[in-house]
Amino acid sequence: MARKRRYRSNWIARLAVFCFAVYVTVSLIGMQVQVAAKRRELLALQQNVEQQKLVNEETQRILSGESDEEYIERIAHDKLGYAYPDEKIFIDRSGG
Repeated sequence: MARKRRYRSNWIARLAVFCFAVYVTVSLIGMQVQVAAKRRELLALQQNVEQQKLVNEETQRILSGESDEEYIERIAHDKLGYAYPDEKIFIDRSGG
């Protein structure tokens, strides 16, 4: 009888250790998934911050005294690719 009790308690202890190990493994995997999601979220937020900094710099330049004509001219040249009729634009395709 004593042998049977020892076997049963040994089996229960092993089952408890196994269940605990499974619980810890599942918890670690869940935490890794959360960490990966938070890193992706952080990267997206950092990109948004950089984009907003550019918008803020643009707004600051406008407020600093640049006239409307200069602003429109710069936007037309930089973003839309417009140029004056007698202006020559050279494009460096060497990649260097």
